[in-house]
Amino acid sequence: MGVEVLLRAERSPLKPQLMYIAQGQPQIISFQNSNSTQSISTTITLGFINDIDYNEAKASVDSWVEANPNSYLLEYEIDDNASCGCVQHLPSANILGRITLSWQQSCTLGIKVNCLSTTFKKGSGGQAGFPFLLSIVTKGGDVAETTVSHQVKVFTNTAVLNRRRKADMEKVRKEEEKRLKLEQTEAPSMQGTEKQQQQQQ
Repeated sequence: MGVEVLLRAERSPLKPQLMYIAQGQPQIISFQNSNSTQSISTTITLGFINDIDYNEAKASVDSWVEANPNSYLLEYEIDDNASCGCVQHLPSANILGRITLSWQQSCTLGIKVNCLSTTFKKGSGGQAGFPFLLSIVTKGGDVAETTVSHQVKVFTNTAVLNRRRKADMEKVRKEEEKRLKLEQTEAPSMQGTEKQQQQQQ
């Protein structure tokens, strides 16, 4: 049986593969494999989706790292009584942040992203910025290697995030209305075509 990984975050109504999070707000990740009897290693990495985005952002990332030499773009929060050990790493190369942890049958922790999608690209509130790639790789012990990846956009706060999600839902509603109207318009036309074909026969 593989490892179960659950990230509790808002999904975009327009793009289910895209998750919305607020800067500095803990996002809960749970890991579970009740059949495991050995230590399991997990690496959580925050980076760019592709080399094009990374190359565009590289100068801004380098400037941020230089100005904040001891700051983490990806941090974790964990209960003191949790049965897993975590280490967070400073940004390096095209990796904005990395957390490594070891656990056995289960582990739950919160992660925080300390930048906006627009931190390294001009825009407002995270809406126009880069989507980041959050990659979770689990391996070791008696389990098969498991990789889970999520695209994430980081907004200023939950209020901005909720406005974006509401706007997305409105777009979905309008697109559905447009689709239904198109179907209603095409239906009489199809019926007329069928009648003509029957008369010709």
